[in-house]
Amino acid sequence: MKLGLIGKNINTSQAPDIHHKLGELFDIPLTYELFDLKGKDDNYLSELILNIQNKGFAGVNITFPFKEKVIDSVMFDIDSPEEVSLHDCPFVASEEAKTMLEHLIPASNLPLNPKIIESFNTKTTDDLGRDAPDFVFTDPMNISMSLASEKKEAVIQPKVAFHKLNLPIFNDDWFIERTKWYIYVLVNEDKITESNERIDFISTVLEEPKDFKLPNSAYFHIDHTIFSKIFLQKFQDNFTQGCLTTYKEFLLDEPIALNQHKTFYDKWGECDFEDRDSIRPSVNGVMYDHWFRFDLSYSDDQLRSLFHDIFSIHSMHLVAPNILSVNRGFEVHGDASIRPNIYLDPPIVKSPEPEIDNKAWIKELETDNELVADMNKILQERLDDVTLERMQAEETITFLKNDIERAKEKQKKQIVNLHITN
Repeated sequence: MKLGLIGKNINTSQAPDIHHKLGELFDIPLTYELFDLKGKDDNYLSELILNIQNKGFAGVNITFPFKEKVIDSVMFDIDSPEEVSLHDCPFVASEEAKTMLEHLIPASNLPLNPKIIESFNTKTTDDLGRDAPDFVFTDPMNISMSLASEKKEAVIQPKVAFHKLNLPIFNDDWFIERTKWYIYVLVNEDKITESNERIDFISTVLEEPKDFKLPNSAYFHIDHTIFSKIFLQKFQDNFTQGCLTTYKEFLLDEPIALNQHKTFYDKWGECDFEDRDSIRPSVNGVMYDHWFRFDLSYSDDQLRSLFHDIFSIHSMHLVAPNILSVNRGFEVHGDASIRPNIYLDPPIVKSPEPEIDNKAWIKELETDNELVADMNKILQERLDDVTLERMQAEETITFLKNDIERAKEKQKKQIVNLHITN
């Protein structure tokens, strides 16, 4: 069954998700396509409706501002032999609405898809309502970073938040088509950004598989912006650093089985592929923007899993660029495969008491004693020299005093003799 929605600025509509979930729930195969007429003229609307009819759509929803235009110029042909009766759709009161809803067929009476029922029954208690914290903290981590000849060491306080993977929808955004000679993965550009960034990213991962880690290869991943924080900003040890995890169980402190493969290459190896822009619709009637071609050795399930990994890496890249890059410019000390402790508040880290090496301490004291003894010897020698200089000075003073006294006595005698002669 093909369904769709026509409107303006509807790229973010949740209608496709809702209809696909209902299709899975009631085991009804369907596709739901968005037709955004932003920037299109009135003639395009008429042509679109005709194309939709020719493609076998079961129906489409028409939203603002095209409802009246569709009714007046497209949906009703006055020359048609079929009579069409139009009626107003009045508003209803609350009690009338309740009565109408009560007459609807309960979902419990409809044939549900057994696989969906099984998935509902196997949901964990956390899926059914247990809330995980927005983020948790772990014990501080030591990291080292190098830039040219400069190297810095730092201690960070990881603050880990849950990243819910935002993945493209199969059939709407991407599709797998198998032919006699090749198998194709067809992909649309990102509807929100309307750029080739998603397609370019896929090509980069397939060409350089060793450069990307898998999101589920570690308990959490450190945001790449830490590099600039350390080299371009002032920082202190134990500063809080944002990190992301794809494991909700990590925030709930529940058991986790890490992926045994660390990188995309570890899991998938080198990928031989070709890619081009699409020139025709796929077998499901959707015109995709680009295709990636692989040989028939891949099964559909393998390619689903392979592209799920690529889309998961891309999802984290959009939130924190290069967070899963292998060559990030810094190294984390410690074993990343060991489950860290988690805390709701930053842990208080006590500096460990330094261990005292008695032998080294004794040796240091002996060295200090030798230095003190040598200094005392030098000081004693200096004291002896000063004492000798003092004694020599005192002896010289005594000689000078005696010389002065003798000079005085001699002068007195000369004065007396001079008086006697006169």
